[in-house]
Amino acid sequence: MLLRKGHFLFNVFMDLPAGRGKGPDGLLRHKVIIVPHTRKLSVAETKELHEYAAQGGRVLLEFPAQQMRDHEPWHEKLAGARQVREAQAYAFYLLPEDKVLRKNLPADEPVQLYSKNACVVELTSVRVLGKIVQQFKDKVRTSDNQTVANYWARPDEAERWPGIVVNKMGKGQVMFLALPLTVANQDAARCPWPEILAQNCVRYLLGEQMVSVGGYNRVEVNLCRQPGRLVLHFVNHGYGAGEFIHGYGEQEFLRDLPVRLGAELRRTVNRAALEPEGKSLRLTDEGFVLPSLGLYQAVSLKAQKGH
Repeated sequence: MLLRKGHFLFNVFMDLPAGRGKGPDGLLRHKVIIVPHTRKLSVAETKELHEYAAQGGRVLLEFPAQQMRDHEPWHEKLAGARQVREAQAYAFYLLPEDKVLRKNLPADEPVQLYSKNACVVELTSVRVLGKIVQQFKDKVRTSDNQTVANYWARPDEAERWPGIVVNKMGKGQVMFLALPLTVANQDAARCPWPEILAQNCVRYLLGEQMVSVGGYNRVEVNLCRQPGRLVLHFVNHGYGAGEFIHGYGEQEFLRDLPVRLGAELRRTVNRAALEPEGKSLRLTDEGFVLPSLGLYQAVSLKAQKGH
């Protein structure tokens, strides 16, 4: 659900058999492989991910608590960290320090996660992108530490541990999370920050988006390659009057949507047009403006010769 809400296209596979790292049908056709915290890797699978990352793949390890606890050497090499101990609390906080990870999050505030456990690790060959922040501990009312996530502790009140780290491996990289970002969020109805942080971690590994629509999270964009052109499919998931108000066929449109093309894609494109109308759209330095979007609209992109 988290990946779908973030407009990520993904596949799910239950195992990771050896020998799938190379070739057009191998793991390298996937830009990122995510290992959820409930999934324990075998030694053979961990070695396969080593090879995948060394060849340019990117891996997200979400709080592999059991394997860090067991000090499995192949797994520690993949994560670039070794567990010193396991901390326990009612909840922890995670403070991202990288610009990509902080996007759309409250400025300078850590994200609360209702995880009872966190890995306290020593680093071997990684870059720290975020810190685990402990709860504030009231020295008088110590019972609050076990019953509520009251507030986060200042740096002078409690040590902050590496929480989001990136391990460079060959041409690729591995992101290791010392907390589970997908733990159940008790405040999901009013606090989307854990979900946004998790999506930002995936975006960090994916790199620059090929296509994005600024300020319209309910607009989904899919890109399809066809002979001689690319076709963008825009779908408006905010279309309609809502679940409890019936529509009577009226049409609702979003107007003047700014569509940004990634720098590499923009360099190759010399024409954009509405489909099937064929009406040309003016290209800007960043992309183009989609004049209106009802439920659906297609736009074709044609590349310069030689691309």
